[in-house]
Amino acid sequence: MKAFIYINSLSGTGYGEKYYKNYLKEFINTNFSEMVVQNIPCNTNDYKISISDNNENNSLFILGGDGTLSIIIGQILESSNFEELKLSIYICPFGSGNGLAKNLKIDPYNLSINGNRKYIRPLKTVTKEGEKLSFLSQTWGVISDIDTNTEYLRSFGDWRYYYGIVKSIIFPHYYNGVCSITNMDNSIIEIEGNFYFFCSSNAPWISTDFKIAPLSDIYTQEIDILFIKKQLNFFDRLKLIYYLATERIHLLNFVEYFKAKEYNLKLLDYKSFIVSDGEKILSDEINVKTSDKKFLFHCGDNF
Repeated sequence: MKAFIYINSLSGTGYGEKYYKNYLKEFINTNFSEMVVQNIPCNTNDYKISISDNNENNSLFILGGDGTLSIIIGQILESSNFEELKLSIYICPFGSGNGLAKNLKIDPYNLSINGNRKYIRPLKTVTKEGEKLSFLSQTWGVISDIDTNTEYLRSFGDWRYYYGIVKSIIFPHYYNGVCSITNMDNSIIEIEGNFYFFCSSNAPWISTDFKIAPLSDIYTQEIDILFIKKQLNFFDRLKLIYYLATERIHLLNFVEYFKAKEYNLKLLDYKSFIVSDGEKILSDEINVKTSDKKFLFHCGDNF
């Protein structure tokens, strides 16, 4: 058995390297016969995995956040020229969001090589520049603003988001765009105008502290879409934060919630970015649907 370990020392709170030295290294030595360790960013060749190593007996450990995960898996698929990645994947949550690990109930200090494993189909995000896999969410408006505008506070972990939330309550912004949603029954809805908030996700938690899509299930092929177009007053914005904190955002009468199989989002102004798994998308338009690829992930024992 072979372990491939990718460490993003710049991700989130920067504890990935310490975690590897103080815990993961011993776990790997006990359970695997061989390991390959890479610190990212690294050269393209460092993402290559041989065909003979691409099997479920081997494991891929990713030490970082949600953006690190999607980048590494995308690079491995491209560099190794694989149609399918067969390694089972452990996401060790040391980013600033860590939503995927939250959904999978991963405890990085209680790993088990013989624990639960589940297949996940990520979202495929297509832009003018190409396509990428997204294992969690796409956001636009106030959520993406909070993410991108607090980038310099990554070392503070989830606290950066609370700072961004307070700022968004005091200084709200609205952004113009159009979204075409294909529902699960193949009906199509077109929404255009000024958006305060947009989030699409294939899982309930988009970060450790934020359960934005409470009706979502990471093991289905549905895309949960939530957005707000209403001009919110100060008390509405406070109410939004309260319902978000109590995991009941879907109950607010000004939040629109859809179960979709596909959607297309186009920005009609240039005042904000679309963010996918915590990383900016440098495009004003995306088309998103469930990928036909599936990946095997380790889940927590309490799954």
